[in-house]
Amino acid sequence: RTFRYNKSMKQRIIPNPEPCTGCLSCVMACAQHKSATGNPECAGLHVKLDPFNGTHQIVVCRQCPVANCARACPRDAIVFKESTGAWVIDLSRCTACRACVDACPFNAMLWNETDGIPVKCDLCDGESRCIIACHFGILHLAESQGDVTMGIPEEDQDPALGRE
Repeated sequence: RTFRYNKSMKQRIIPNPEPCTGCLSCVMACAQHKSATGNPECAGLHVKLDPFNGTHQIVVCRQCPVANCARACPRDAIVFKESTGAWVIDLSRCTACRACVDACPFNAMLWNETDGIPVKCDLCDGESRCIIACHFGILHLAESQGDVTMGIPEEDQDPALGRE
């Protein structure tokens, strides 16, 4: 098997962790896009909630140039989609062996227990629903962390919610 270096990777979803409220709007928007039920297990990203400290971490696929998940798949079920720059899962080829989940060093390849299938961010074919759903300016489509404005954008600040 040959694995192509993702040369056309221009953008990926990059979280700005500072103001995350843990509202899970991003997860629900993704789940609703990926399934009729809106089951959070269908979402291609997850939020590690830390309710005691209020520091929540968004985990989403980094669209790695050389994707360990694709390399680990014995059926070549994870393929690079040139039009979006995202690695996507071809479920018709997937055997649900979980090798991709184990191979992801960032824990961004998720497992849907209900359906028994792997799940990952596919950038929603260029219309990332999680970014649209985030009302705090936390998620950005960018090439690198340096391209992301830290903090809540001025138009999204709301002092009544303690977000400024």
